[in-house]
Amino acid sequence: MDSGKEEPGMKTVLKIAAGMGAAGLILILVISLISGKTSLTSEDLGINVNQLENGIGISVGDHWMGMGQGYKNRHHQDDEDEVHYQHGMAYGDGNFQVYEETFSNITGIDVESDLGDVTLLRNSGTETRVEVSYRNCQNVKTKVENGILKVELEHPEHTRLCNVDHEHSWIAVYVGSGVTLTNSEVELALGDLFVDDLDFVDSEFEMALGDVDFSGTLHGRCKFDVALGDVALTLNGNRTDYQIEAENAMGDLGIGTAYYDQNLSNYWKDTSGTHHLKIDNAMGDTNIQFR
Repeated sequence: MDSGKEEPGMKTVLKIAAGMGAAGLILILVISLISGKTSLTSEDLGINVNQLENGIGISVGDHWMGMGQGYKNRHHQDDEDEVHYQHGMAYGDGNFQVYEETFSNITGIDVESDLGDVTLLRNSGTETRVEVSYRNCQNVKTKVENGILKVELEHPEHTRLCNVDHEHSWIAVYVGSGVTLTNSEVELALGDLFVDDLDFVDSEFEMALGDVDFSGTLHGRCKFDVALGDVALTLNGNRTDYQIEAENAMGDLGIGTAYYDQNLSNYWKDTSGTHHLKIDNAMGDTNIQFR
């Protein structure tokens, strides 16, 4: 006898089918025919649903789909600052999506990512271009404020925890030719940082878990703060140009042709040089070379 009560999980299945449209209804019909069941739950479909800040995330096996709200602010030419936002993915099928935008008159960058590698390199033209390849992403934001280009990439918590070993999102910033990046900041929670022949002044780099491969110039006061990862720096100029203050809690330290084994010394400080470079590495090797 039909009690008229809906089986557990049925509301979830219906909501998913409605969100996916005809494809969702066909999928459920096919599974029904194969399984011989006329009423399917989300468990029957192998579907997990997670509530996100701006919508819901649905995983089917190894595939992920996000549905949520998104918007992008209009750019007013009369405003002093450019504001470009892109929230959520709206609709996605687990494949990578690409966000691109070009900016002019950039004097510095502020990059923040909770998951994924960041690459900073030189553009052939004068404009600075941002390219973000992402999936399972909750927020992609870009904003220019007082000449500082801010780029932010944020993933839902379940993506950060469960997809460490899978292909993940990444950010590439192609800095305009001739641009020196001043008062810049790069903050990565999980991912590597690669910098190819760029010039920084008074800038900071913070890494929670990931390696640093940097080549270029670090003038003024610059700092690398690394919790877990190797740091390899190739700096323009001579060692005497820099005041180097480096500390490795667990790892070897190399500066030029000299190497300081952690059993002998995990701290080094030069008192001469015009530019101040500080490196704090909690666990990992640090190697600084000059060219």
